[in-house]
Amino acid sequence: MKRLKNKGFTLVELMVVIVIVGILAAVAIPKMSAASDKARASEFTTILTSIFTAEEAFKAEIGTYADEFGEETGAGQLGIVDPSSQSKWFTYSWPAAATATSYEAQADVAQDFGKVEAGTDNATIDNDGDKTVTNELGKLAPNW
Repeated sequence: MKRLKNKGFTLVELMVVIVIVGILAAVAIPKMSAASDKARASEFTTILTSIFTAEEAFKAEIGTYADEFGEETGAGQLGIVDPSSQSKWFTYSWPAAATATSYEAQADVAQDFGKVEAGTDNATIDNDGDKTVTNELGKLAPNW
């Protein structure tokens, strides 16, 4: 009598593959999560730099700094749409009224992501281009 050749994988081979895939997932998921957090944090650097540029253009044209967003330039309006309306992660504001010679724009974390917490982490830029960042947010944007 002829013996049939078995085709396919044994249970041990399948279990080895499952263990290897599990180990790879355990290593890859935290790394991808950290990259995702860093990408979220990069939003505030772009927006605050844009606000800085718009403020300088506003001052050159009007002679004073703006302290609110608005689609029309003038009457204290910067001439850009409020980025807070388009951001899931940050809210943008001026913590104090701008003057003819100074302003400070601020990005506050609106929603927790990774170790960054809403209400405790923020970043600022002022009319001199001086930048500050607090707590865990600073770890994700070290060049700010």
